[in-house]
Amino acid sequence: MSDFFQGKTKQLFLFSVVSLFTLLLLCGCDTLKYYSQGIQGHFKLVSQIQPIDEVVQQKSTPETTRKLLAKAKRARAFAIRHLKLPDNESYQGYADLKRKRVTWNVIATKPLSMEPYQSCFPVTGCLSYRGYFSETGAKQFAHKLQDEGYETFIGGSTAYSTLGWFDDPIVSPMLTNGEAWLIETLFHELAHQQLYIKDDSDFNEAFATTVGQNGVREWLKETRPDALSKYNDHLHRYNDFLKLLGATAEQLKTLYESDADDASKLVTKQQITDQLRQNYVLFKQRYNGYTGFDKWFEKPINNPRLAMVSVYHELVPDFERWLQACKRDYSRFYQTVEQLSELPKDERIEALKQTARCMSQ
Repeated sequence: MSDFFQGKTKQLFLFSVVSLFTLLLLCGCDTLKYYSQGIQGHFKLVSQIQPIDEVVQQKSTPETTRKLLAKAKRARAFAIRHLKLPDNESYQGYADLKRKRVTWNVIATKPLSMEPYQSCFPVTGCLSYRGYFSETGAKQFAHKLQDEGYETFIGGSTAYSTLGWFDDPIVSPMLTNGEAWLIETLFHELAHQQLYIKDDSDFNEAFATTVGQNGVREWLKETRPDALSKYNDHLHRYNDFLKLLGATAEQLKTLYESDADDASKLVTKQQITDQLRQNYVLFKQRYNGYTGFDKWFEKPINNPRLAMVSVYHELVPDFERWLQACKRDYSRFYQTVEQLSELPKDERIEALKQTARCMSQ
C-alpha cells in the first residue's frame, strides 16, 4: 500500500510541474481556466484512488462492485497476456467518484457541416471534442460555441485516460453497465496507451474500439463461453443501429457539400432527420420491438451527435480486416497499424481502406 501511494505522490508532483509549465506557455483567460479545471479535476480524481485488492477486501464494498473489480483485475491480466496490451501501473487502482460520469465532452459543428470543431492541446494534439470534469463547465463552453453559431452536444464519459502518462484508475462509472461494458472499456483505454496519434481522433478511436470489442469476444470465449452469443447479438444489433446513424450522417454530408442554397439545405436537413426517426421504427420492427436505443431519440438530432458516430466507428470495419489479415496476432496487428500511423493523415486513411496486408514477423 505504501508503494502504491508513494507512486501516486510522485505522479501528483510530476503532474503539477508539467501542468504549471504548460500554463506558463499559454495565454488567454479562457485557456488558463480550461487547463485549471483539468488540473484540479485530475488531482481530485487521483486523490480518490485505492488499490483494487484493498477495495475488494473491504467489508463496506458492495458485492456487485467487488465482483466486477475482481473480474477487471483478471481481464487486465488477460489483456497483457493475450491482447499484448501495455503492462504498466494503469487500472490497478479504483476511484469511487460518487457520480455517473467522469467527464463531459462537448462536440460541435456548424449547422451545415459534419466536421467537428477541433480543440488542440500540447500533448494529445487536436481532438474532435473537449472534455470537462464538471457538467457546468461543459455547458458553459457549449453555450459559448452556440453564440458563435455552432450546433453542440454534450456527452458524458464513463472512463478516464491520460494515455499512459499517469497510472489511470478504474472509475466507478465504468461499473454501471455490467461486465462486458467494463471489460470492453478497459481494453479500449489500454489500446489508446498502445497506440495514439496526434490530430487523428477517427483513427485512434476506431482502432481502440476494434481492440476493445474483439478483446471482449476472446475474453468471453475463454472465461464465459455461454455469454459469447449474447454479446455477439448485442454487437450485431448495435452496429446495425450505427449503420442507420452513419447513413444519415453521410446523407447530410452530401447535402452540405452540394450546390444548393443554405435555405434549401436547412429544409432538406430537417427532412433527412425526420426520415431517420421513421427508419428507426422499421429498425425496431426488425429486432422484435427492441427499445434499447429509444433514449437516443429523446434528445434533438443534430450534426454533432451524428458526427461522433463516424469518429468512433466509421473505420472499425477496416481495422477488423487488418486484424483478420494478421490472423488475430495482436503483436503483428499493432506493428502493422503503427506502420500505417506513420503515413500522413490522408494517406493513412487511404491505406487503411486498401487490401489488408499484415506485416511479417
